[in-house]
Parts: sequence; C-alpha cells; structure tokens
Amino acid sequence: MFVLDNDERIAELQQAWDELVAIAEAFACDEGELDQELFRDVLLKTWKLFSERIDFDAKYSEYCFPIGMAYVFGRMMEYSDKKQVIEREDDGDIELSARIVKKLVSSIMNRDMFPRDEPVIECRMKIDGNIIRLVYNCETGVLRVSEKSKNKPNDKVLEINDISRWWDME
Repeated sequence: MFVLDNDERIAELQQAWDELVAIAEAFACDEGELDQELFRDVLLKTWKLFSERIDFDAKYSEYCFPIGMAYVFGRMMEYSDKKQVIEREDDGDIELSARIVKKLVSSIMNRDMFPRDEPVIECRMKIDGNIIRLVYNCETGVLRVSEKSKNKPNDKVLEINDISRWWDME
C-alpha cells in the first residue's frame, strides 16, 4: 500500500482498483463475472476523490498527485487497457467498462474535460459506420446508449444496467 497522505479513501480505492483489475483480467479470459456493483461503486468513489483533489487552476507543469492517488490513477490506466482475450460463453465483454475508465482517466489528465458537476462519464464509439453516444452514470450504474445522427431528430435512447452485454439490448 502506498498511502502517504493519511486518507483512508485512497487506501480503500487502492484495494478496490487492485480487485477490479484482477476481476477484469479473469473476465477477459472467460472466468468469473464482471462485478457491476463494485465497478459502479469504485467509479463513483474515484470520481468523488478526484473531483475534490484535482487542482483545476494549477499550471500544467505543476499538475500532479500524491503517491497514493498516483497509484490509483495507474491502476485505472491498467484497467482502461483491458481487451477481450477470448470470446465468453455468455457473450460478455470487458471493453466497454475499460473504455468508460479510459474516458475518466483522460478527463483527469485533461482537467478541462473532467465532469465536475455530476459523476457522469460520456464517450463515443463508432459501430458499423454509426457514432454511438454512451453516457455512464456512476451513481446509478445505468448506461444510456444513443446514436448520434443529424438526420434523426428523435434518436432512440436505450438505458442499460449490464455494461458487459450492453449491445445485446433492444
């Protein structure tokens, strides 16, 4: 454990990210289940911690974190690089949760993009030539999926609770 600033939340998040990375590695190899509740809880706590600790006014060259937060950030980066190793029997996929974490990592690095007001992470994906907008709410664990299209004013929005099989919903 690398907590040097006496914050119990950092120690808790270090352990939680260690657990999430281990779960993601197993899940990507068709072992175990993605713990959706743990994922949601850890993302919410991570968002809260960083929203309180990011120095939004610091110069880029002075922007850094204490070692404990840097450890959490590093584990987030590791999680964000997870890819599916083999096809799961249940068709589950780790890559959307990894993309959500990658977007949070990116917004921490580029502070202007950090969602300061609410714990909502938004990203876009290109699927079959269409741009899909994904909005993950860290409080509820609900993923909103919609197609971004100028030609369709009334795009269908899906609300999904299982981010490991989000494309499988009607």
